[in-house]
Amino acid sequence: NYGNKSIDLVHNGSIVSTGNSAAIGVLASDLKSINIGGTTHNINANATKITLGSGSLINVSSAAGGVGVYSKGLLRNNVMAKVTDNGSDIKINANGIGLYLDGTELTATAGSIESVNNTTAKGIYTDSNVNSAKNITLLGDKSIGIHNFGKNSQYGTNNINITNSGNIKIGDSSDRNDPSIGIYTKYANVNHQGNIETGNISLGIFSETPLSLTSNGSIKVGNEGLGIYKKQGIATINGDITTGNSGTAVYADNNVTINNNSTNINVGDNSFGFILLNNGTNNYNSSATSNFTMGSKSVYLYKTGTNGVANTATTVRSNGISSTAFYAKDGAKITNTGTVDFSNSIGSVGAYASAGEVHNSGNITVGRSDIENNYYAIGMAAQNG
Repeated sequence: NYGNKSIDLVHNGSIVSTGNSAAIGVLASDLKSINIGGTTHNINANATKITLGSGSLINVSSAAGGVGVYSKGLLRNNVMAKVTDNGSDIKINANGIGLYLDGTELTATAGSIESVNNTTAKGIYTDSNVNSAKNITLLGDKSIGIHNFGKNSQYGTNNINITNSGNIKIGDSSDRNDPSIGIYTKYANVNHQGNIETGNISLGIFSETPLSLTSNGSIKVGNEGLGIYKKQGIATINGDITTGNSGTAVYADNNVTINNNSTNINVGDNSFGFILLNNGTNNYNSSATSNFTMGSKSVYLYKTGTNGVANTATTVRSNGISSTAFYAKDGAKITNTGTVDFSNSIGSVGAYASAGEVHNSGNITVGRSDIENNYYAIGMAAQNG
């Protein structure tokens, strides 16, 4: 073996970049071996540790592409490399990354990551476990608060877990097909306990993995925004979701089960609560304690296709015009045991089936019609259904 010194970095002060080239505030790169004079020498050491002190500063915003902390770690003695962040403040510029963690776990109890001048950036970029309470503010287009880019192979068959208890604030997006995102994963379980707030056309959480997504915190998206996009697996929603106009609270695609226990989901005008696509088997279940409120010309639960089941016990309300609680299409079946209260709505429909089925054993109350403007209040309606 060659060397037994371990990487153990502690930062309690200030690091500020001043040049026009991309800078790294703190860097640690562990090596299995080194080559000296043509001979390979193994390195025997403990896992890398980086500690960022409360109130410490890493400002690499003087140029684009800066990285606050970069750690490339190795599993040593069954211990993963780790960053412990007790409250650092990290500032980055365009295309910068706050914490770049390759083979390195993160525990962050406080602090912030911020991109300056509304530039595009990533807050936490990781392939390993994350438990973060950091406040992340990235207002540039195509930014991502927490980005799980891969799976650390050192975990073997164990899954990655991402827990967020901080506040993530994301700005507007210019392209709904390439939006800014609060949390993105293709490889990890997600447990959201904090707050995510996005601008227009942006996305709160995007999980495209069979692993679980649990949202106990709040998600608020702007106009044309999407709260949660789940592809594969189970999403359990216990926290609040709020959208602007022309938005969607939750989108289920490709073998997804949605369990909705939220007492406060609120969407704006021309919006959707839950969309279950005809792609794979997508299921929906909601508890009797859940509540949903929508604006005008919106839909609470939309399901298309014969695969999967949709069982709802939610209390649904609207004070708007021409909204619909349940929309079943192309062989879809929705079963309602909850309450629909459209008594303060004009021209709204409790259930609508287009070559689909809605089975109701709950209570549906509709308000008045506005015949002059062709807004008709209807309990249940069907077309080819």
